[in-house]
Amino acid sequence: QRCCGYECKTIGDSFMIAFQQVDHALKFMALAQHKLLQAAWPDEVRADPDCREQRNADGALIWNGPRVRMGVHFGPVNVVYQRHLRRGDYLGSKGKCAARV
Repeated sequence: QRCCGYECKTIGDSFMIAFQQVDHALKFMALAQHKLLQAAWPDEVRADPDCREQRNADGALIWNGPRVRMGVHFGPVNVVYQRHLRRGDYLGSKGKCAARV
């Protein structure tokens, strides 16, 4: 909501969010990664070797909890309302490329 995004697709454990402006998408990704870094993950999560806290040589926190991959792609798309999903779907080469980021 804060970044004006619209969750338009969910596939498995992935989802796609559409934004009207690329800077809104970049702001969302930066905020989300910052919140993941600052989250107080439970011990069960932090015990996983891939989720352990890591710091750089200066002691700054650079990893904490699960790693979450995010990507951005931008350009014109075709929006088609999917009645059975009750939401728009973003089609065309840009939408396909974004789904594979």
